[in-house]
Amino acid sequence: MVPYDGTPIKDELIRQGRFRGDVCNPYYDFLDPRLDKFCYELGDLLNVSGWVHGLESVSQQLNMAWSELAVMERLFPRLPGIAGYRKRLRAITKNSNALLFRVVDDISRAYTDGVPHGWTAPELRRSCHGFLDDFLRERDAFVVRNQKILLDALERDAAREPALAG
Repeated sequence: MVPYDGTPIKDELIRQGRFRGDVCNPYYDFLDPRLDKFCYELGDLLNVSGWVHGLESVSQQLNMAWSELAVMERLFPRLPGIAGYRKRLRAITKNSNALLFRVVDDISRAYTDGVPHGWTAPELRRSCHGFLDDFLRERDAFVVRNQKILLDALERDAAREPALAG
């Protein structure tokens, strides 16, 4: 859970003296110090690797891709290749989530069973770049294939804009 400003849980965490971080990166101490250590190690590893935070992170880029696709599907439901692009975006998202869940599972086993997890930030960074490269290659190819349709629609809207304003 993320203790955002204005939520009762953040107020309670402050009252208990467990709130840490700031408005941009709110976090808190858990009741079990072992969970703190696990959470901070996992968070540090994922933050350093570029998985979760930052404009170029895998999570952020894929979230924006799904929003962009939703807009394209709404405005251009018959755009050639849109179903195939959706399928490829789903596969990239599925693969990145599967790796993320494996990392979380392995790190949790390190804490529960004492089994070293072996994940490193450089290794995860390479995986992040791989997912982003796959996504950008798919997105760029899809947009280039449909560039004329998309640009023509923008030009039509721009031509109509003065009439709408008057």
